[in-house]
Amino acid sequence: MNCENYFCVYQENGRCVLMSVDLDVQGRCKACIYLPMDDKVKDLKAEVRRKYNEEA
Repeated sequence: MNCENYFCVYQENGRCVLMSVDLDVQGRCKACIYLPMDDKVKDLKAEVRRKYNEEA
């Protein structure tokens, strides 16, 4: 099953590693566990956004 949620622990190479997935009423995976974003990742994302905005 394809999965685009990069921050879920069950996502690997664009795929869900679970054998089956239960979705809630809104279509979100009930088993999703989000990885915490540390300051280094947040800083890197901010830097990429700045560079993208400078090029635009």
